[in-house]
Amino acid sequence: MRLRCRRAPLESALCLVALVGVVPGLAQLELGGGADGWDQSRWNVQVDGVMGGKSSGRIEYSNSTMVFSGNINLDGGGFSTARTRYTDDLDLSGYAGIVVELESEIYGSEKGAPLGLHVQFGDSSWYSFAAAIAVPFSAGPEREPCKIFIPMAGFDRASVMGSVCSTCRLKTKEIDELEVSVLFQEGPFEIRVRSITAVLTTPSELLPSTPSVAMTAQGVSSLISDTIAMGAALYDKRYRELCAAIYVATARQIVASMGPSQALRSLACVGLQQAASSSSKPTQAWVLRKAFDAILADIAGSARKADSAYPASIRGSWLLEPGVGSEDCDDLEESLMPDKASPAPSPAPAAAIDGFLGPFVGMGISGYNDLGSSKVSSPQACADKCQRDSRCRSFDYGARNGDRERVKGECWLSTANRESAGAAYRAWSLYDYYERSSDGGLGTSAPRGNELRAPAGTEDGDNVQEDGPAKIPGEDDTSGPVFWVILAGVLVLGLLLGAGAVLVCRRQRMSKEAPGEAKTTDASVWATGTAVDTGNGDPTTVVIGQPVSTGVQPAGAKGHE
Repeated sequence: MRLRCRRAPLESALCLVALVGVVPGLAQLELGGGADGWDQSRWNVQVDGVMGGKSSGRIEYSNSTMVFSGNINLDGGGFSTARTRYTDDLDLSGYAGIVVELESEIYGSEKGAPLGLHVQFGDSSWYSFAAAIAVPFSAGPEREPCKIFIPMAGFDRASVMGSVCSTCRLKTKEIDELEVSVLFQEGPFEIRVRSITAVLTTPSELLPSTPSVAMTAQGVSSLISDTIAMGAALYDKRYRELCAAIYVATARQIVASMGPSQALRSLACVGLQQAASSSSKPTQAWVLRKAFDAILADIAGSARKADSAYPASIRGSWLLEPGVGSEDCDDLEESLMPDKASPAPSPAPAAAIDGFLGPFVGMGISGYNDLGSSKVSSPQACADKCQRDSRCRSFDYGARNGDRERVKGECWLSTANRESAGAAYRAWSLYDYYERSSDGGLGTSAPRGNELRAPAGTEDGDNVQEDGPAKIPGEDDTSGPVFWVILAGVLVLGLLLGAGAVLVCRRQRMSKEAPGEAKTTDASVWATGTAVDTGNGDPTTVVIGQPVSTGVQPAGAKGHE
């Protein structure tokens, strides 16, 4: 089997951030805000008070913007969530992903590092599925709007009660919940969300832009130091995707900045390019950590850390020498800076094909193309090949040529679909993805091809304990704080049931000893708590373990880790 070797675009591993609007006429479904506005009665806040924490959160509405603000306190907890539940399940199986439109943070404000967010879907299972993004900085004095695209395959962190499942997949036809969370980033926060929209096609025509801010070398050093401190803490709590998202946002900010030398910006650029070659969140985080350490050393005029300080998978001489810039990063710098960027030409709309979902523009499956490839004249011809093979569940079609790659007309057949491929379904700007509509529901696991990029499993260097990402528990362990909270709740419930059983036995024995006495306690007491005499002969029910109401919605079936 021959595997395709395509140069992964930067946005395949990183969020697409843009300061321009979605293409007019793009089919979309508003999940919150936008033209349909916010259903204020359905959005509420859940904080860590359910597990003894002291974080806060509130939702307000300003014009057409949802303002989610509060404070994260790590004493006993560490999260605050804005959430909504849908009365009827949403079917997003035909959508490429969602676009989150929010407003930037002001550079130089209280936040030293970009604020990382978990955007999370719930489905009919007990699991929730999160993707990590980070809010970019802008120069101010006003916040700037930006759009972040998350492909449906990006919702790949499956968790329940603190336990992470590496093989679970989001049921895109049965989505019943949407959340935006701030996790374990201590201090005040304010997120201004304008809209959350599901889109049918990947907005690959949007330039990945980051607001340009003026920075000194010392400003770059401070930004990196704050980012490492925040990112490493999240990594050590097993939120690797949040660490990677924050690192990516900072690297992009440095590349787009005004003031630092070309050599410093090029180091950040090379880090981004190297990170984009892997779909593994730990690898992305470690690659950028190595680039950050090099930038800090060059600013301080000191020697860089030895390669042995990093995981084996990212070692090598891919970093630039001190003081050396790279012309290869010129295009990236221009695309990141909105004042230099020029609109990219919009590709001609691809036609739908009977019997297939799609096209999902700019998307494809990597490493699962186990039914071979060929050159065809059109997407329909590729679809015909797929339909003639009963094993074929999807195909990638080379829809356009790049500056260096001539891929138009390539037809790659696959036994996988989006559900079975998971994170391997990703952005490929030159290809369009089609999936057989008769495939039906959730797919079974397909044979895995030879992955072209680093696997998403544990890295060789996860045990390296530098100041950044450190050794953490396994992916599927149950060391999350909510797991222990739930376990404690189960134990309390067991004690309650035991106490109730004892009370029932005592009551029955008392009834036998004094059959003529009147019963003074209501039967509901035995199910909910202990009867206490208030002094007037009327027992009062004390409910053991029931949280005191604070006006905040209690935790739902899918608890936070």
